[in-house]
Amino acid sequence: SENLRHIKRLELKVAALQTLLDVAREQAKTYKAEAERLRDYVKKELSK
Repeated sequence: SENLRHIKRLELKVAALQTLLDVAREQAKTYKAEAERLRDYVKKELSK
């Protein structure tokens, strides 16, 4: 039925959004780690 097809399409969209969210979360971790490294480097340079 049309209703079932609609539900299946929504399930696919939810799965795609979940994947995007997972990717974004991993990227955020990477950016955070890079920012912390940069901060530590700057602190070290300033304390010379």
